Amino acid sequence: MAKRIVTRIGDVFCVEVEGRYKQFFQYIANDMTCMNSSTIRVFKRRYAMDYKPIVDDIVNDEVEFYAHTVLKFGIVEGAWYKVGKSSDLGLEALSETFFASPIIERPEDQRVNALLLKWNIWKLDEEKERIQGLSDEIRLKVEFGMIMPWNSIVSKIKNGYYDSPDFF
Repeated sequence: MAKRIVTRIGDVFCVEVEGRYKQFFQYIANDMTCMNSSTIRVFKRRYAMDYKPIVDDIVNDEVEFYAHTVLKFGIVEGAWYKVGKSSDLGLEALSETFFASPIIERPEDQRVNALLLKWNIWKLDEEKERIQGLSDEIRLKVEFGMIMPWNSIVSKIKNGYYDSPDFF
């Protein structure tokens, strides 16, 4: 029988990037507005491969980005592993963060310029608001709100962008 995977809010995870460095993220909330998905904050600092995690130092780092994902799949695929837990969730900064997801009305919308699409924007656990277009000014203030697969999270950590979709 397979071992049950248990994750809890506050857990800190490590992503080892191609044997070159480690980067960390923390599971900080479930977003009821986005299918009760796990919300994470990824920290900016990259650590040497021999770094022994000090959770208090990690969670006090600057946040690089927020994302929604399914933690279990990243664990099962070996993309990340738990290194500790902290009650410091940084929720004050998260309360100022907006998420956005495109409203795809037709298949061809998937390749349309972000300025032209309709978007849902929201803050964690708040009602979505529909807006027309996502200007550069707004786009720089929001995080992508779709539930991202583990490999897209790793891509953004490694390359600075999601490997899919093409909206951000």
